[in-house]
Amino acid sequence: MAVAATPHYFTTHGFPKDLQELTQYQCIGYRLSNRELFSWEFKDNGEQIKLTPNCRWIFNSSQSAKDAALLHLGLAYLPENLIETELASGQLISIFNQSCITLPPLYLYYPHRNVSPALRAVIDTLKIS
Repeated sequence: MAVAATPHYFTTHGFPKDLQELTQYQCIGYRLSNRELFSWEFKDNGEQIKLTPNCRWIFNSSQSAKDAALLHLGLAYLPENLIETELASGQLISIFNQSCITLPPLYLYYPHRNVSPALRAVIDTLKIS
């Protein structure tokens, strides 16, 4: 996961000094299917910290939250792989990288459907891992 915003956003609003300061910034939230706001999770000095920042903008799609961040609307808490191109190009800047958590990968397949030999090889490899 990554907390990210545009350089323009940081130029206008500054950088938060610590995790607790995130509550003072415009944030972009993600609403879960159960209508709850997704909490931002961090690890700081071995301690788990969960924050539900004040979100001015709330979306039910990570892509929409990313788009809002690119429009300079605030800080977004997004999967790093979703924004890797924007981070590499400088369109977004991530902060608190050492404190952001890493989520385990998820794998999904439908065993009852026709499976190609290539997909079967991937599935068999993942089962072993």
